[in-house]
Amino acid sequence: METSGGVALALGGGGARGLAHIGVLKVLEAQQIPVASITGSSIGALVGAAYAVHSDAGLIEGLVTDILGSEGPETIGLRLLERIPYHERTRAEGLRRLAEIAAKEMVFNMVLVRKALLSEEELRRAVAPYLADIDISETRVPFAATAVDLVSGRKVTLTEGPLIPAVMASCAVPGFMPPMAWGEMLLVDGGVIDPVPAEEVRRTGARRVLGVDVGAYLSAPSGFDNGIDVVRRVMDIMITHLARPGRRQCDVLIEPEVEPFHWTDFSRFAEIIACGEAAAAASIDRIRAVFSF
Repeated sequence: METSGGVALALGGGGARGLAHIGVLKVLEAQQIPVASITGSSIGALVGAAYAVHSDAGLIEGLVTDILGSEGPETIGLRLLERIPYHERTRAEGLRRLAEIAAKEMVFNMVLVRKALLSEEELRRAVAPYLADIDISETRVPFAATAVDLVSGRKVTLTEGPLIPAVMASCAVPGFMPPMAWGEMLLVDGGVIDPVPAEEVRRTGARRVLGVDVGAYLSAPSGFDNGIDVVRRVMDIMITHLARPGRRQCDVLIEPEVEPFHWTDFSRFAEIIACGEAAAAASIDRIRAVFSF
């Protein structure tokens, strides 16, 4: 996965915020900056794999618009995540808090009796429309997905094997999406260890890395009314600190301003994609200087 003739991308995780990767890819295409390889974590693996298959950011944006703008079966899982109202949609504070409490109680009870909020089939229906039923090695652009093995506790980089299950494994947010069996391993979201997988890009032979970080932002917490609030805050802190080594490995780092969007808020896909476009456009001069385009 050498970067000769193009940029090597490290696309980070961040739930719905990761749709900003599409905007970044649109700008790279418009500026005629080729993509030599892609390594993705979580939503970065999904968008990255879709681009590795289609090599057309506009096509991917069209798929997102058609799929997320509908209520078809492939959107059921994502719509369920959106209905967890961590983002503030209700103006009346009292009603909003009641809705949050009810939703958190529902999530807690469901996770106690199931491996995850979504079933494996629901996760497949959510990711498969963007991809192709091929091996990772058959993508147009060289691609790798990162995941974490629950058995060994090690980071895993998937460069061969079926593409759709590999992306499902990289996207499997613990508690929300089911772990994926892969040989003797049980894989979950690559962002658990490495939210911005720039180090993995370098291990595949890339000399220069263009990273996109859409991860957690440590904005002021809204409060700690129960255990779920505390766990959620701890996870945000962990992801922020875990992302630092990967960020340092990037020769150019793009940071779309996606803080206002919660990681479940897929309904605002157009705004999030636009954030990616704006951030990439602002970085073009530096990209051309570092990558000699």
